[in-house]
Amino acid sequence: MARNDSLGQNMNYVDLETLDERWAADADTMEVVVFSIGHWVLNGAIYYNGTEMIGMHGHPELTNTTSIGYATPMRLAYRKAFEHLSSSGRHRNVVLATFSPGHFEGKTLTTMCPRKEPYKEGEKELQPGEEELRTLLFEEAEAVTRKSGPLSVDVLDITKLAVMRPDGHPGPYMHRDPFANGVQEWMTADCLHFCLPGPVDTFNEILQQVLRKRR
Repeated sequence: MARNDSLGQNMNYVDLETLDERWAADADTMEVVVFSIGHWVLNGAIYYNGTEMIGMHGHPELTNTTSIGYATPMRLAYRKAFEHLSSSGRHRNVVLATFSPGHFEGKTLTTMCPRKEPYKEGEKELQPGEEELRTLLFEEAEAVTRKSGPLSVDVLDITKLAVMRPDGHPGPYMHRDPFANGVQEWMTADCLHFCLPGPVDTFNEILQQVLRKRR
């Protein structure tokens, strides 16, 4: 991929026409493929289609570059992967995991992830961007299914379940004894990853049921 270094060395450059070499090399051996992009798609990036730059996301300072958001690149990436998995004609079970929202709430370390219990029904709703990412996967799964190709595609829909579980994050406790020396002016708090027992166990149980249904 021809990269425009004048845009900056510390940016993410993504070629939507090129598969990851390691993944592509192993893909033909896979019978079950689970795609879980997570929050990576929201990170700023410069997108290419081979050698041609097609746009960017998350870099408003690049005033001469077209902003294409994150949804279009996400669709193109999935379709490229589906195309590769279908090319051999071999049947595979493909599962698309939906977006899992973060739970950053406060502005200080001790209030970022304050909740110790799940939300009650109706207490927390999905944001428009979160719903968009969830809907996108259903649309792409339906598009593959309509083609009647070798792929059986299911959606592992954990978005609503995930948004209801703000208690599943380690918060500042991603580090041992974070307040041993008092509350520091700045310390990393993880209100994004589910690192505590509960939510991820449930996600895996749902995945098991999806795969058993296909068997």
